[in-house]
Amino acid sequence: MLFIAVVKKRIICVKSTNFTPPIEFYDSLNFSYPIMKPTLRKTFLIRLYLVKLFDAVCRLIKWRKLDKTIEYYMANEPGNFFFVQIGANDGVIYDPIHSFVGQYRWQGVLVEPIRCYFDQLKQNYAGNSGLIFENSAISDKQEVREFYRVKEGLDFLPMWCNGLGTFHLDVLLTHKWAIPNIADYLVKEQVDCITLNTLLKKHSINRIDLLLIDTEGHDYAIIRQIEFDRIRPKIIVYEHQYIDKTDRRKCEAMLKDKGYRLAKHMGNTMAYSN
Repeated sequence: MLFIAVVKKRIICVKSTNFTPPIEFYDSLNFSYPIMKPTLRKTFLIRLYLVKLFDAVCRLIKWRKLDKTIEYYMANEPGNFFFVQIGANDGVIYDPIHSFVGQYRWQGVLVEPIRCYFDQLKQNYAGNSGLIFENSAISDKQEVREFYRVKEGLDFLPMWCNGLGTFHLDVLLTHKWAIPNIADYLVKEQVDCITLNTLLKKHSINRIDLLLIDTEGHDYAIIRQIEFDRIRPKIIVYEHQYIDKTDRRKCEAMLKDKGYRLAKHMGNTMAYSN
């Protein structure tokens, strides 16, 4: 018998007797079951299954407002839509603009500090001559900083773990609700950092239609660097989920003061010009 309660992304209770998820469960949710079964406890397997199932349900909910807003601005910039994506990962996993970039041959800059994902990013967009790839992180100064992430190649973890990378260790540890021993799978490395202004000058960027930021808690620090008098993105999409409430309110107030309207979808915010 199995009893499950999921509230606000937390598995409240899991009780099981003589329960083994069928092999099809692992297949359908990308479990690497030949590796997992000898090494992971049954209760952990069940928890991971539930987390992946919850994630699959969440991904069915499309952000129609974002798609429609992008399409609106694309209509005004036919064949000339330019984007900057900070925290691009591999360009595919949970990426809200991958299909747009490929279908409409967008031009833009993709920023990813982790070498293994940076290499995948370039490979996934091979043949798109309008893209520039930057193997850096964005910080408030040019420096080398410690960066925390989940190890790559752990196929038994939820797919979104590949996208977890941040300057802020505490952000990664918030995922203990899904993976109680997530600290066992973390690595720390040094990454090269540049400022947003340096990025724009380096690649001669003087116009941005879409600025997409996904940096696990560092989004507001990047938005603060935008010189709106010099360059004003038509659309800014950022992940508010890991920004503390005080900074989240400050970020929203600043964007509204700059004339943006805000729309939210799960853990993300879109700011778009009136």
